[in-house]
Amino acid sequence: MTPATLLAWHRRLVARHWTQPRPPGRPPVPDQLVSLIVALAKDNPSWGFTRIQNELRRLGHRVAASTVRRVLRAHGIPPAPQRADTLSWRRFPKVQSAAA
Repeated sequence: MTPATLLAWHRRLVARHWTQPRPPGRPPVPDQLVSLIVALAKDNPSWGFTRIQNELRRLGHRVAASTVRRVLRAHGIPPAPQRADTLSWRRFPKVQSAAA
């Protein structure tokens, strides 16, 4: 075996290793989980990203708070303080008097 043969084998081995296709990025969030995140946010407007994350963990789903934030932002749902402000007790009398 000559050094040239050994180097050729090594070059082919390295070339094969680095040309394997790798999927880009993280796997997408399943659609069922996305719908669950959106439903939790709409049903509980005072819950923030961390509270939704903890509730999902209690249900058996491991999701980061940043993933919850990204999903809600993609669906046009604002953060919890902005969602909860529309239902605050300070605004309740004004909304009720305006409806009457």
